[in-house]
Parts: sequence; structure tokens; C-alpha cells
Amino acid sequence: MKLQIRLLAGGVAGCAAAAVAVAGCGSSGSSSNSSSKEPSAAQLQSSVQQSVRDASSVKVNGQVSQKGVPVGVDLGLHRDGDMSGTISENGANLQVLSVGGKVYIKATPAFLKEVKAPADACAVMCGRWVELPAQEARQITGQLSMNSLTGVGATEAGSTTVDGQHAWVLKGTDGTKVAVSSANKHYPLQATGGSTGHGTLKFSQWNSVPPPTAPPAGQVVNLSGLQK
Repeated sequence: MKLQIRLLAGGVAGCAAAAVAVAGCGSSGSSSNSSSKEPSAAQLQSSVQQSVRDASSVKVNGQVSQKGVPVGVDLGLHRDGDMSGTISENGANLQVLSVGGKVYIKATPAFLKEVKAPADACAVMCGRWVELPAQEARQITGQLSMNSLTGVGATEAGSTTVDGQHAWVLKGTDGTKVAVSSANKHYPLQATGGSTGHGTLKFSQWNSVPPPTAPPAGQVVNLSGLQK
């Protein structure tokens, strides 16, 4: 069973890295002053970074392309490390749930095929929540977390509108553009990939994502006990 875990965890980590790479290219944090006058790029980025550090949760949704492979993400992230939602590769979905330091996944046959897991993996994993051993769990939680939403050097690039909200635009050194709310809290609203990945991620439900709950014990498979 160790081989299945290693292959599956590698595929999950790849999806996570691709998604967070775009978010991290300028999705900084925020808290700030007024929406009437655009602050300097340095002031705006500092405000964004502070707001993200202070936020308790956020919904991240979108799709990017890494080396020609479409990677999707639809996740609610919480400051304490909890998360829930799906990540996908080439349209094959994997449900991810992290509650109280334990990480669970629910794979589909299509996802296991995409990450080249052994043919018999589905008999153990499909349709049930699989609790990952600590090392494999860290490969997911280390890539997908609110702490990953940190920024790099950026310049101003005008303004835009995201889902009806007025936003200022920061452009990262790699070409990534991040639309930042012009309201008092300068939260990232949208990140458009540059050289690190093509695609768009949206950020919403700041501080209002419902907390996830652990799956019923009868629906959980613990792979640690199966490793022989």
C-alpha cells in the first residue's frame, strides 16, 4: 500500500503547487484606509498582506495550467489549517478535507487514473474518505494554506472590476496581475497568472467560509494501518 500512497500524494501535491503558485504571485494581505484615492503600490501591497494575515478564511476558486495540464481548485481555506473542497487535474476531481490536523481525501477512479495510481487502489479508496498518514498529509497542507497567500514585489497596473467590485491592480515581477478590492479592506479578489502559470483564480467569502466537519468514522479508511 505504500506505493499507492506515494503516487497519490505526489499527484495531489502537484495540483496544490500549481494552484497556489498563481495565488502567491501577488495575493498579498490587507487592511487599510480609504477607497477614494489609490495608494502607492508599496502601500497597497503592505495593506493587502496585512489583511490576508488578519483574515480567518477565504474561498479560492479557478483554474490554471501548468506545463499544459489544466489544474482546478475550489477550496475553502481557514487560518487554523482546516480546509474543504476539491482540486482537479485534467478534469478529474479529488475531494480534500482537513479538520483538526487530520487530512482526508476522497478519490474518483478518474483521478486515480490521472495520477497513475495502481489499478487496485480504487478498491480501497473510491467512495470513502481516506485519512492520510502525517507525511502525505503535510504535502497537501503545506502547499494549500492561507499562509501560502503571500506576495512578491509588485507595481501598480491601473484598475478593474471583479464581479461588480471596483479593484486596483498590482502586477508582479513575473507578469501575474492581482485585482485588489478598493474598499477599506484591500483583499485580493482575482489573480491572473503570468509566467508561472496561465489561468485565473478568484478569492471570495473573506472571513465567512463555513468551517468543515470531520467525516463519520464509518466512512473513513486509515491508510496508516494498511502500510505493510
